[in-house]
Amino acid sequence: MSVSDITLVGWFHTLFCFVAMFAGARNLIAEKGTPAHRYAGQWYIASMVLLNVSALFIYRVGQVTAVQGARLDRFSAFHWMAVFTLAVIAFAYFAARRQHHGIFAYAHPAAMVVSYYMLVGGAVNEVFVHVTSLRPYGYVRLPHSHVVMPGPAVTVTHMTVLFLSFALLTWFMAKVASHRASQRSAPEVAAAE
Repeated sequence: MSVSDITLVGWFHTLFCFVAMFAGARNLIAEKGTPAHRYAGQWYIASMVLLNVSALFIYRVGQVTAVQGARLDRFSAFHWMAVFTLAVIAFAYFAARRQHHGIFAYAHPAAMVVSYYMLVGGAVNEVFVHVTSLRPYGYVRLPHSHVVMPGPAVTVTHMTVLFLSFALLTWFMAKVASHRASQRSAPEVAAAE
């Protein structure tokens, strides 16, 4: 594993990535709406904010100068993805407080799944960059240049994560719809008795 080129900011970023991974996974599988869910959600939001803000200060200078044409030595697509994720996290937090309004009941889990997808997608990239034995399968250097492109292993892994995220999102949307339908019918049943 190659970690010698990770800066102090990179280690800070990595630490909060792990915190977000565990807090996010916990909240995806645990019961929703409980105090424990809120507490883990606060850890998730805080760690996502810290890791994405720290990502804005990570630049690579070295043999590889670009990935898919995105320069690594200046503000690039990777930094814009961090800005996008910060916006998604802010919206998820905003929506969490307003779930009794129809659209926000759907928006909160959707934004959380999208933010977790962004987190896992970044982790996939970093594993293929830093695990030396996977590096030859992850990225392909273009001939006679310092530009690398994702190889089949990275592409298949990202597509798998995307498919699983879409399946999870669909499941959450169905659960929200079912929960909201049961809440609407509960007053009608009580009134009929």
